[in-house]
Amino acid sequence: MENPYSAPKSDMGQSLSTDSTSMFSPNQITLGAFIGGPLAAVYFLYQNFSALNQFDKAQQTLRWGLSLCLVFICLLPIIPENFPNTVIPIVYCIVARQIAEKHQCSKQQIIESDLFRFQSNWRVLVITVTALILLMVLVIPVIFAFEMFSA
Repeated sequence: MENPYSAPKSDMGQSLSTDSTSMFSPNQITLGAFIGGPLAAVYFLYQNFSALNQFDKAQQTLRWGLSLCLVFICLLPIIPENFPNTVIPIVYCIVARQIAEKHQCSKQQIIESDLFRFQSNWRVLVITVTALILLMVLVIPVIFAFEMFSA
């Protein structure tokens, strides 16, 4: 079966397009989301949908993803202290990975594609750290405000 993400071939069997677009692999998305939080997951998925020219899905990802991030941030102060710390990150990592594999490209599809290449792991690292810092900037004031008004 031919890869749907391969560039059209000429009569000689050579690819007609030499330009390729960078995509985040499901592994990069999962690891970046686990460390960088839900904002990183939203960004990675948004960028992949944009690379696939699926701009409606990219916009949906922003709307739903940022809305869920806001709900997540607002619910953080009321989560019980004995709640396992890794449950929420594991859930949004699994969801992000499933979206990437089902609606975007699997790692193998990117490897076999003439149209796509992997994003740099350095870029994944920079985005992940930036998203983590941004998440802390958003979460810390919410937690302080909750602590101040609940005392």
